[in-house]
Amino acid sequence: MTWVVPPDEGEALGASLAVWAVARERFGVALAGHVRAAACGMALGAPARAQPHVEAALALARDHQPDTFYLPELWLVAARVYQALGRMADARQSAEAGRGWVMAVHDQQVPEVFRPSFLQRNPTNHDLLSLAARLTTS
Repeated sequence: MTWVVPPDEGEALGASLAVWAVARERFGVALAGHVRAAACGMALGAPARAQPHVEAALALARDHQPDTFYLPELWLVAARVYQALGRMADARQSAEAGRGWVMAVHDQQVPEVFRPSFLQRNPTNHDLLSLAARLTTS
């Protein structure tokens, strides 16, 4: 639902979903809620409000996988939040973690014929790889 509502509503929905999911030990859902709340916070120009959601999602990702959420979005949103806050080492680390995951999946699981599409046509992968490259050179 957080994808189809305006960012101000999505931020509140994502945050509420995360609280609800943690209370019920549905940690993959909580991870997704935090990432969506952070992404909506960024869309509203509020990286400081997005930061706690990113950090909660990163902590959850250490032990839990999302249920219906593409994990590289976590690292993309985290890198953007940290970059906006001027925390460049954290931004690079997040982007590199995401790049590493995408490339490992690319190399190990994606059939060769689909590899260019996986990297370029998947918008999360494309944006994450582009951001990682920019952060590495800056």
